[in-house]
Amino acid sequence: MTKLLVRGGKVVDPFSGRSYQADILVAGGKIEAISRAFPDRGLKVLEAEGMYVFPGFLDLHAHLR
Repeated sequence: MTKLLVRGGKVVDPFSGRSYQADILVAGGKIEAISRAFPDRGLKVLEAEGMYVFPGFLDLHAHLR
């Protein structure tokens, strides 16, 4: 199973009303953990510094006809 580390993004949590800089560890297509700093330990890394990250959001677009 490939793990992905989304590093240094500004995590937005609408449930708590907070936003903060953190790393997100994704495994098997699901968020495994969110922390202030993960060592990359050979993980695939996606640099997100300067970007907003919305963990847990789904694709909200719809086609209405």
